Amino acid sequence: MSEIGIGENNPHAAQSLTQGPITRNMLLFALPLMCGNLLQQMYNIADTWVVGRFLGADALAAVGSSYTLMTFLTSILLGLCMGSGAVCPCSTAAARPRRCGRACSSLSCSLRASPWCSTCWSIWG
Repeated sequence: MSEIGIGENNPHAAQSLTQGPITRNMLLFALPLMCGNLLQQMYNIADTWVVGRFLGADALAAVGSSYTLMTFLTSILLGLCMGSGAVCPCSTAAARPRRCGRACSSLSCSLRASPWCSTCWSIWG
């Protein structure tokens, strides 16, 4: 009897990035990132259109300058999440669940503190 997720005919089985055609595997791996970036660009275009049409040039300049900052902050948070995604499986594989718990709680605290820090910075900075 086979376990769930194991087997050649199971569509939910893990896919290896090191075997098979590299182009197909890399495109399938990068597809969610490309879709996310496309949706973010569509949002920016719609935001620019609405602000430029109804609020004027000064507001449009503010939207344009904030886009770079939002991309920067998103990249930092994405890096934090990817870093924790590397620490937790390594700790679990090494049979050290306490370390995994500490890493997850540290990430949770950082993700909760970052909006507060950025808000305080924008108000008093």
